[in-house]
Amino acid sequence: MTDELAGSRYRLESFYEQVNAVGLLISPPDGAEAFVRDCIRALKGISANTNITAGLSFPAQTLLELPAACQQARELSEYHIYGTDTDLFTPQRFRDSSGAVPPRDCALSALTEYVIAGDEAGIEAELARFFETILYIPMPPPAYLRGMCAYLLNDVSKQAVNLLQCDGSLIRQIPHKQLEDCPSVAELRQFLKNRLLETSAALREKRGNQIPQVIEEAQRYIRNNVLSRLRVEDVAASIYLSESYFAALFKKHTGITVREFILQCKIEKAKELLLQKHLSIFEIAETLEYSDYRSFSRAFKRFVGCSPTDYQQMLMSPGEKTGTPPSGG
Repeated sequence: MTDELAGSRYRLESFYEQVNAVGLLISPPDGAEAFVRDCIRALKGISANTNITAGLSFPAQTLLELPAACQQARELSEYHIYGTDTDLFTPQRFRDSSGAVPPRDCALSALTEYVIAGDEAGIEAELARFFETILYIPMPPPAYLRGMCAYLLNDVSKQAVNLLQCDGSLIRQIPHKQLEDCPSVAELRQFLKNRLLETSAALREKRGNQIPQVIEEAQRYIRNNVLSRLRVEDVAASIYLSESYFAALFKKHTGITVREFILQCKIEKAKELLLQKHLSIFEIAETLEYSDYRSFSRAFKRFVGCSPTDYQQMLMSPGEKTGTPPSGG
């Protein structure tokens, strides 16, 4: 059909043919855009329900320029992913904006946390933010868009596996073919969501009901720094999680809040320090970074059932209580 449209004016050579795509060399290049539009109209007349788009490269002046021109034409035809009314894409309309948003500007830590938690709504929200970030320049090259999606899948999987200390086999191969087969941005986004939910399910199955390594690391950090003024955000930062997600994850796997665990550790340390006769209760309160003795005493009584003074009295021998040394045998 293209030969019929070309008539005697153009010489056509096919340089690749696929199930859903064909590439043509058009010579001479003058008037090629109008010719391609005629071809699109004719093809749509044959198959009205078929989506037909074309990419027209810059004119190749020499044989050495042909590979680059062919590649450009294929890349331009991929712009149909944005669902525009245009069916012919030319270099004059689209400029190369690849790399406009480097990967480091697309923070994925929150998305990783939602994948670990299996939070579908959170995953959707972070994917929306991701696409808003990489599409801040309208219609970047489709190859760049798909490359960023591949980066997202790979990086989130690695982060999740590292945080949970899971088997590296859970990091699946990047699905380049499936990404290329997504015909629109909406379907590309849905594919990412489905893939991340699959990763989430695999992570949950792999680790079962065990306490994640990241929670054990947080508990160890709290015990090692029990004499400091610990805040939940500081503990979360030590294991590279956001405060809100870490707090929810900690409560889910331990049954208590992070603050309660910190208090428990401080009171256990206080019980150890109360054994040391040379330290007063006021000094112990200061050592544990309590703002005043009363706050420390209230917290101690809540966990132990008695005041620090009463607890210290219970630890004393009869002689120590009366102020006289114990009798010898």
